[in-house]
Amino acid sequence: MKISYISRSNTWNDRQIIKEAEKLSIDLEKIDNLKDLNNSEIYDSLGDVVLWRSSLLEPRSGRTTLLNILDKSEKIIINRSLIDYPAVIFKQFQQEYLRQNTKDILTIPTFTFQNKKDLVNGVKEGLLKFPFIKKPNLGAKGEGIKLIEDNGEIDLLTDEEVYKSVFQNFIKNDGDYRVLVVGGKPIGAIKRVGEKGSFVNNVSMGGEALAVTDGSLKIEMFKIASQVAGIFNLGFCGVDIIQDTESQKLYFLELNTVPQWEGFQKCTGINVAEKLLGYCQDLAKRKSQSAKTLVKKYYLGDLENLANRKFHFLTRMFLWTRDEKYLEELKYLKKDYFGRSENDFRKIIKKIFADKDIYQKRIYNKKDFRVKSANKYPLLGVYSELLFRNLMSKNIFGENLYPILKEFMPDEELLQIRTGLLESKKDVLNLSTFAINYLYFLEEYFPDNQTVQINIKQLLQLTEEKDFGSQQKKSAELMNNVYFLTHIIIGASRFYRNKINRDREDYLQVLKILEKIVEQNYIKLSLDTKLELLVCAKLLNTESSLRTRIEQEAALSLSPIGNFLIDTMNAKREKSPRGWLGSEHRNVLYIMLNSK
Repeated sequence: MKISYISRSNTWNDRQIIKEAEKLSIDLEKIDNLKDLNNSEIYDSLGDVVLWRSSLLEPRSGRTTLLNILDKSEKIIINRSLIDYPAVIFKQFQQEYLRQNTKDILTIPTFTFQNKKDLVNGVKEGLLKFPFIKKPNLGAKGEGIKLIEDNGEIDLLTDEEVYKSVFQNFIKNDGDYRVLVVGGKPIGAIKRVGEKGSFVNNVSMGGEALAVTDGSLKIEMFKIASQVAGIFNLGFCGVDIIQDTESQKLYFLELNTVPQWEGFQKCTGINVAEKLLGYCQDLAKRKSQSAKTLVKKYYLGDLENLANRKFHFLTRMFLWTRDEKYLEELKYLKKDYFGRSENDFRKIIKKIFADKDIYQKRIYNKKDFRVKSANKYPLLGVYSELLFRNLMSKNIFGENLYPILKEFMPDEELLQIRTGLLESKKDVLNLSTFAINYLYFLEEYFPDNQTVQINIKQLLQLTEEKDFGSQQKKSAELMNNVYFLTHIIIGASRFYRNKINRDREDYLQVLKILEKIVEQNYIKLSLDTKLELLVCAKLLNTESSLRTRIEQEAALSLSPIGNFLIDTMNAKREKSPRGWLGSEHRNVLYIMLNSK
């Protein structure tokens, strides 16, 4: 494998790349004179991987033209976002594109004006309030940023300066954050604090870099950075985030497609050049290794940075494989979910009850048709969360939490919710996985109570409802019903702990119904759904008739920025998570399918 490193500079970052390549015995050639699109010799000599940093070509035409040529020649390009979104270097585009493509990340309203007169009018109309920030639409390293505090400072600006700048209302902060992303994976975070009296936090402008030690904050920033990188198809980037000191909310600040990392590396101790070159090697392996091998290595090789998805990933892998290495990792996370003592766990329970609205909203999951049913059971979200933790504690650590949980969840209330669900077919179908999971959670919670045992024939009757798997159903409702079926099977396995032997013929009937719906609505359903179907077949110790088709789709669904699966072929693919962390669910299913 040969890497062509295109950079017209000779900075510390460039020298690190070259140094690490020599240390790792990687064939790397630095090209610093790329300025002529007609020089065919350069095309012929470029390596398998093109690591783009800078060139003498004009950014929006020459660079984009060349990268498109290389893309068509099947070169692996880092970063290919420069092809997909040539305007990604502009701050206004970054904010607006992100705002249009996700509601999960807070963006900053960003304005442009033709001249000073328009800017003054913008202030009069209330778009901006003093003080506000002026920064170059195309710029880096904190250069050209000004805090505009009154009309007198607007007068000092030129029309040209206004035209080339973007304007944002000032967010009170005590610094901002940089998360570095390599291969779509957040690898670390630093806090940048400006010099005393300065509102600019960039290290290049005299700011100080500090390690982020708050684990919860780091997880939230990793979630944002992973999603931003996925949306913009950026394998290597710096995602800047700012926290409002009054509301404590995190906002996307800006994106750097050519990040510097000297301050980051000194602060975190992370060898960025080594990781970047390793990423280049990972992508190059696509020509010689299967998707299932690539995906497995990509996640198992970086468990530490799985942030909020780590517990989900490790529990599934341990329950599926019973490999002790996953259990050892889970032991480190145990305190976060169950505390270090019984009193710790009681505190966690009280916190969950205090946040009951958050857990209830998880049931809605932006699906309006669930709201009415969910509102009939206002504690279903909290109870489901606690019952799930009990099931995981028993399955993984062999510890029954019932003696503590019963202090907070009266048995009769839990059973009343069960009765209410089973008396309303509409509620069970609307609430889908939440209803089915709840029923199975109670089986585990009350193991000696025969009255809470699942009646699979009763559940099968629900699938006979009119239009249950109809092609006329909206995608969200259809997906809802498909997950209802998959979780009938997953729940019966005690969430991947056992293969299913009891009432196996009835569960095979569930699988047949599931396969029929998926086959008839194949393009309308997500890749996650299809992979979950295959997992259900494995739990029943059988093969799905759709296995080959689904596996072929998965093999063609690698992300352009890393060796993980995204949804590339289905009707709602634009709404599907594209980041490494957000895609963990479909990827762990894929890894499970390819693990013993």
